[in-house]
Amino acid sequence: MSTRPRETAWVDGARGLSMLYPCFMHLLTAFHEPQRGTQSLLLLFFILGGYVSARKPLSIMQSTNHESRAVLIRTLSTSAFRRGLRLYLPAFAATFLTAIAAYCGLFETIRPYTHRDVRKVYFPGSYPPNPVPRFTTVYEQIRFWATDASKMLNIWSTQHYVPTHNSFLWTLRSELWSSIHLYVTILACVRLRPWATFSVFVILSQYHMLCGKRYEVMLFFWGAAIAQGELLLLQPDPQNEHAVTRRLRRITRLVATSSIIAIPAAYITLVLMFYPPPQLDQPAYTARFLVIRLLEKVTPSTYPEKDKLYDGLGVAILIIGLVLSSPTSIGRRILTHPYVQRLGQMFFGTILVQSIILNGGGYLVPHVFWAWLDSAAAPDANNTGLVSVILATKERQKTAGLIVGCLVNVPAAVYLGHVFVKTVVKWCTILVLLIEALICNPEDIDHDRRPAGRSKVTSKEM
Repeated sequence: MSTRPRETAWVDGARGLSMLYPCFMHLLTAFHEPQRGTQSLLLLFFILGGYVSARKPLSIMQSTNHESRAVLIRTLSTSAFRRGLRLYLPAFAATFLTAIAAYCGLFETIRPYTHRDVRKVYFPGSYPPNPVPRFTTVYEQIRFWATDASKMLNIWSTQHYVPTHNSFLWTLRSELWSSIHLYVTILACVRLRPWATFSVFVILSQYHMLCGKRYEVMLFFWGAAIAQGELLLLQPDPQNEHAVTRRLRRITRLVATSSIIAIPAAYITLVLMFYPPPQLDQPAYTARFLVIRLLEKVTPSTYPEKDKLYDGLGVAILIIGLVLSSPTSIGRRILTHPYVQRLGQMFFGTILVQSIILNGGGYLVPHVFWAWLDSAAAPDANNTGLVSVILATKERQKTAGLIVGCLVNVPAAVYLGHVFVKTVVKWCTILVLLIEALICNPEDIDHDRRPAGRSKVTSKEM
């Protein structure tokens, strides 16, 4: 296998590093209120999903010959056919394992601490644990799982739904819904010039936000617009390139390599990703305050969910910076490092199995550590070193417990996610190919598929 990374290999690395953040937050938000900026990395997954989904068909659209048009249709058909299966088959497998674990009593250890009358005592955060109910018969348990799975599959409902078996999978419906809209839009834009396709993506992103209040679709189209802008400015078609495009490309490369532009852009990115800023009602005329006030002035007062708009803009600027950066830049080199790429390969599986680990006892790890600290704080205990430092204040004890909980749960989730990808996700990918071979015309099957495994189940699925 070649050691040379693909053009979009940095996407897997970005997902791998970003995956660690929700892994930490899923535990911490059971004990604390979510902090500013916690949703920014969630929005990153939607923008990257749109970028990866659109980049290949848009690159084929750069060529105007009839053969490439046929390839484009086959590519869109293949992507649309596989998208839902590759998203939902592993998710159904993971939630079914969760249902079996609930029936076998894996979640009974934590259940007494999640009752309504004592939940806030043990888990005072915004998102306390909610283990799957345990039924008396296997039939009732599987029927409850099937009902939850059917609701998770209903992508036509605009109501927000959090699956009972894995609350972290609420994004699946949005992912598939956004993908369908994106594929239809690309098909409608086949005959358009690249700059017109870019304009369509931007206009439709705001249409979905203003009329449908579907911010995830807006972010998906932003990712597609970034992919089209990259192809338009950095990889133009020499036969159809205009003088204006050449000038824009030169300006873009100059901006991308200029620290005079990069440093303010990085600052604005951080400001937007942590919107709203603290104490905005007590203004101090700093650069941060002025940036936010400027954005609020130009944004209509009726615009829904401004926090999603501003956080999404910050994430979009970050992704644009990565797209424009050189493959040898520090950011690209970090994201294409083999260890970071391996995290990206485990991304999907980790999200699928983390709920089992947390509800199976992971949420109780901080409490076990705090109980040990209470025993260490006994009057007859002789504490020295790090233990005495931790016992100095209650705040230190709480922080230490949460750190220990993260150090136990996150590696366990990543390892089990790796096992899940190597086994369940791999077999789900093979099943998709078998279904495709069974029901599709033989001449239309893509014979250039990559074998199942490794990073191909990351950059396409989420």
